[in-house]
Amino acid sequence: MTPIHQRLIDSTLLIVNARTLELVVWTKFPVREDAQHEERIRDRLRQSKLGYDLADLADYAEGEERVSTERARQAISDVSKILFSQLYTSSLTPPPDFYKSDLGQLFNEVYLRMSEGEELLTPTEAYREIGVTRRVIYNYIESGKLQPLYLNGQTKVLASQVGALKEQRRQPQVKH
Repeated sequence: MTPIHQRLIDSTLLIVNARTLELVVWTKFPVREDAQHEERIRDRLRQSKLGYDLADLADYAEGEERVSTERARQAISDVSKILFSQLYTSSLTPPPDFYKSDLGQLFNEVYLRMSEGEELLTPTEAYREIGVTRRVIYNYIESGKLQPLYLNGQTKVLASQVGALKEQRRQPQVKH
């Protein structure tokens, strides 16, 4: 694994740990004193499920054969649950600028590798294909209905996802 990805994983684990400690304080959950030593925390966090998931994502992005596409999909799903789930909702939509962050860029590298060989569309091509406005395409991206991919500074979406949304829009809407 590259040192850049290792630093990214470590910083993500420390952020999640800090958030967890914040929740621990708010809930008055007892914490052992030695949990404050950063080196031990980092080593322990690397051995956690989240640590293994993040390492698998970095290895997959780097082209490691030991990590299958299915394993990478599961790791992204699990990491997204930890980072983006909110109480009272099933949405796992990342914040708007997530893909500009280092971790968001790692997710993007993983998604790009997963989509090798698939047709990619620009938002303009997507809105013309579906027959909606450009704003609707960006709403789909923001809501997680379309997975954005960033390639050479351009936003792209999977043609297969666009086709599925187009088909979904054709289905008659059932009112309750």
